[in-house]
Amino acid sequence: MGAPSLSHELWDMVLDYLVCDARTLSTCALVCKTWTFPSQRHLFSIVKYTDRSTARRTPAILVRFLLDTPGLAAHIRTLTIAQRNDMSMPILQSIIYSLPNLRISYLHLVTIADSPEAELQLPATRTHHLKLFDWRHCAATDCTLYLILAHFSSIGRLVLDGRARRLICNNARELVPSHLSVEYLSLTGFPTLSISRLVLNSRMESTIRSFEIVTAGGDDWAELGKLLLAITSVRHLYISPAMYITDHDLRLIRFPDVNRAQSRAMPIPGHDTVHTQRNPGTYSQGY
Repeated sequence: MGAPSLSHELWDMVLDYLVCDARTLSTCALVCKTWTFPSQRHLFSIVKYTDRSTARRTPAILVRFLLDTPGLAAHIRTLTIAQRNDMSMPILQSIIYSLPNLRISYLHLVTIADSPEAELQLPATRTHHLKLFDWRHCAATDCTLYLILAHFSSIGRLVLDGRARRLICNNARELVPSHLSVEYLSLTGFPTLSISRLVLNSRMESTIRSFEIVTAGGDDWAELGKLLLAITSVRHLYISPAMYITDHDLRLIRFPDVNRAQSRAMPIPGHDTVHTQRNPGTYSQGY
């Protein structure tokens, strides 16, 4: 039976069964025009760009490919860039611009070179919701992080892990994306000052509902307390110290106490009791 004898919807259902068979999908994409779109939709929905790519596939070549084939770029919904030491900020911005339907982004162990200071400016605001942005162990400055996040209007889950490579902090308040909203924020080993600047100068302070923090020694505990008090929308707070917090450091952290009438005393092992909002929100500290 020839492909045109069935509706596009039925062929989509048939080709959906091949979602895990890239070789067969590649063959189907060449059979006829009816099969091309659904086959390519599965083939390009998840793209991984890692150090296993050959030397000829530079970031600049990747950008050119995406710009020259907007139909394929529109299929990409999940992008992983990992273990690359040749990424620059202009190239990364071009990649994001070329992916209108991107919903999940992973940046792992990526070295991102900053643009010259004269070229640092926020991109044009656009409506682009991201389900997940996962940044882990990247070598970059907070300017770079702010400029990347500025490409999105909202992020459902923002995960920032800087344990292997610490973020380089600059005084870049003017580059904070003030339009950005985030619902879930997870921090591990990230400089408190850079995150505080991001949250306090954007919509995040009124949109974060769940906040998870894995602190590390040397953090600015007073700044962390200021940050916690500023987030008025938080309903779940989890703090799991990666290193022991002394009594002196703990006293510097001002925990949320929005409504003492609705709060309960929460004993922390080895420390004084702290009061946190329990209804409707929750607070927990792991040890």
